[in-house]
Amino acid sequence: MLKEIAGIRIGIIGITGGESPEGSDLIITDWREALHTQLPALEKQSDFLLLLSSLKMEENRELAKNFPQIDMLVSACTEYGNTTRILNQTRHAPLLVQVAGEGRMLGQLQVIWLPEAKDGWRERQDQDPEKLRQRINTTQRRVALLEKKFAEESKNERLIAKINREKRLTDQLQSRLRQIEETEKLLAEKKVNGFTVRFRKIQPKPGSQEIIRLVDEIIQKTGNASSR
Repeated sequence: MLKEIAGIRIGIIGITGGESPEGSDLIITDWREALHTQLPALEKQSDFLLLLSSLKMEENRELAKNFPQIDMLVSACTEYGNTTRILNQTRHAPLLVQVAGEGRMLGQLQVIWLPEAKDGWRERQDQDPEKLRQRINTTQRRVALLEKKFAEESKNERLIAKINREKRLTDQLQSRLRQIEETEKLLAEKKVNGFTVRFRKIQPKPGSQEIIRLVDEIIQKTGNASSR
């Protein structure tokens, strides 16, 4: 399938494991063979390759290694729940995204895709750098006040613990800020592609009557379509 969005030609292909159903005209070949056959033609027509996979994570890793031209892999495997990961350590490695099973979560993915980018994917932190700097300044002031108090109250172990805790927090915030600044710099230089992901709980809850009704409705429609 080929779909154009905002001038970008997105090639979409889906694969699954398993064998051909008995008594069916449908033929299911090995996904490796299918990709070797189908992917080259789709790649020539596409700017961005999106693959939908119901394979296990181990096979997804194999796929990423052997078909590096794929840009993003949306997985139906729920082995690791809500996750985004870069599937190998090469410069052009596909981004894998998946959500937990049973319809409990909704994944929201925002992508900055740059055709010029050659160094893979980087996650953008969903946090305002300016607010982060303000938090760092606040923790640094707290450390300074605690150290002054400690100088006045010798051998106060409780103060030492507070100072160390605030210093660890400051280090963590500074590390996060450096990551944000580095990612934004690489994006501005068009060296990487960026993504932001959120996972949200959704209703109805698993096992609710609404879920049962939806499943029954799908089964009924599928049965009617099969009979025709």
